[in-house]
Amino acid sequence: MNSRERVRATIHRQQPDRVPIDLGASAASDIHLYAYVKLRQRLGLSLDHVRVYDLFGMAAWVERDVLERFDVDVMRVPVLAPRFGIPIKEWKPWRLPNGTAVQVPIGFQTREDTDGSLLLLVDGHAVGRMPKSTPYFLDLVESDMGGLQSLAEPPDPDSVEFPVLADEELRFRQEGAKHLYDTTDKALIVELMDVLRWNTSITNWLFALAADPARTFELMEKKSLAILERVKQLAQAVGPYVDVFAMYADFGTQRGELIAPDVFKRSIVPAYHRVFDWIHAHTHWKVFFHSCGSIYRLIPHIIEMGADILNPVQCNAANMEPERLKKEFGDHLVFWGGGIDTQTVLPFGTTEEVRQQARERISILGVNGGYVFAPTQDIQADVPPDNLIAMYDAAREYGRYPLG
Repeated sequence: MNSRERVRATIHRQQPDRVPIDLGASAASDIHLYAYVKLRQRLGLSLDHVRVYDLFGMAAWVERDVLERFDVDVMRVPVLAPRFGIPIKEWKPWRLPNGTAVQVPIGFQTREDTDGSLLLLVDGHAVGRMPKSTPYFLDLVESDMGGLQSLAEPPDPDSVEFPVLADEELRFRQEGAKHLYDTTDKALIVELMDVLRWNTSITNWLFALAADPARTFELMEKKSLAILERVKQLAQAVGPYVDVFAMYADFGTQRGELIAPDVFKRSIVPAYHRVFDWIHAHTHWKVFFHSCGSIYRLIPHIIEMGADILNPVQCNAANMEPERLKKEFGDHLVFWGGGIDTQTVLPFGTTEEVRQQARERISILGVNGGYVFAPTQDIQADVPPDNLIAMYDAAREYGRYPLG
């Protein structure tokens, strides 16, 4: 099997020749530039074209030599402006705070703040902040709205508009998808970095959901219709080239769900159900749904709303044991992630501990297919390169069927 065939078999819950591997194909499997640069150095690869793909997380665009080294099977369709509205069509040199030379979008502008942090500017206005102790940009809008002191009532739905995707964005994605489809054998993911919230923080959205559920529901209905229009645009632009459509939302904490299951079923499921039903009726795509944390009690409703793939499978969160998930939901969902705990083993374990956890997770989640190997979240800046090599080499070694 080639990569595309392998992924297609897996997302249809069939058993391929080996477990497919993901590195950098989604917003939940990105790798921070620091870790990526160290990995390339460890592999003896050039640093000449290292690029910042996502400024929010300072994530690297994973180059094909790394993808081939680890037999990665899936790639993302690039987005014109992944975060902060800064296009990635043209590039210029820049140095990371640790001195490493990389390339950033030509519209990337910064200035140092009085406290030594780095401000990211768009049209002269600060939109992100990189504290001296944190190697990525924090979204200023999100952080400013994230506290209890900034809670606000939900806006009048008639006063809020949710625009469709611009023609330039659609052309960029179409050209990128066609190029990757024609020049690689990788399966492709198209992402929509959108949620049911309007322009507000998770904190404020939860407050609104409790304080004014009727208006909040009306806003989410309006937003879901806008999301559906964007999905239709993407289907027309990249439909033939793509196998997986990814959406991201976080409904879990380390210890439990952010929203009670009955509220989730009543308020969240119908909006996503509308979008996912259209995808299943009008495309060949499978729906990849991301939610961090402990979401065990929400999973039946995630299945109900039409998700085909669950990510990131955060196995070290409460009630998210891989054996339980595979046994109870493996006939309905493909699991994408969960291969290594990114909070514990990957950054702090030995290479042997990394290999053993990868082997264990594959042996559980990979039974009879329906599993794509990836970490439980983005690869952070401090992950040792030897642990990354151990993880992906273990995925290739232990992921061949029959397992074990």
